[in-house]
Amino acid sequence: MRFAEHLGLHLTPEWRSQYVQYDEMKKFIYAAQEKAPISEEVTDEMLRLHFLKFDGGFFHFCDKELKKVNTFFAEK
Repeated sequence: MRFAEHLGLHLTPEWRSQYVQYDEMKKFIYAAQEKAPISEEVTDEMLRLHFLKFDGGFFHFCDKELKKVNTFFAEK
């Protein structure tokens, strides 16, 4: 069983909004992968620059999720 499925089956319903949104994180990663340039002329440097564009948004989202969980944990 995949982690997201396991988590979904065992989460506490009233705390649902406090869980990390793994599906949204996967969407960031898949979007970066789908939009990556594909051709024989693409260099490693071009790919590195492409994924650097997505890093900012992805890590901002991760930071927001971490703060949400930490705040919830501190309140409990």
